[in-house]
Amino acid sequence: MLRKQRGFNIIEVMVAIFIISVSYVAFMSLRIYVMKSAELVEQKHHALLYAADKLDEYIIMSAEPTQYGNIVDNSSWYLTSTRTTNGMTYTATSTIDNNVTVGSAYKRAIANISWTDSDGNNHQVGLSTIVADISTEHGVDNR
Repeated sequence: MLRKQRGFNIIEVMVAIFIISVSYVAFMSLRIYVMKSAELVEQKHHALLYAADKLDEYIIMSAEPTQYGNIVDNSSWYLTSTRTTNGMTYTATSTIDNNVTVGSAYKRAIANISWTDSDGNNHQVGLSTIVADISTEHGVDNR
């Protein structure tokens, strides 16, 4: 004589718990990965802002008629400095490349930013720009 089954047996309950557990672990792993990625994006954002600030120093200096000549490699404008934002310390290294192919009145300013994240991984971003001598001696009046 066959009986009708009512409810679930223990094997079915265990399989359901196992599937839910595996799904939960996978979801939590994905969540951690997304959070780490968002953290790295925020760190890169701060690093790029810092690099832009360093390049702005060269741009401002190039606008001063008497200062453009002071923008040389290995001068006082070869800067290594640090900035701490949101508990992360960024190190900036700025350099000048006088060998720009577009002309002698131009120099390439380079800002490299490096940092170590909370997991101990090293990261680096860089920006560069061309600065020009815009003083009156090159035919442009910057007043």
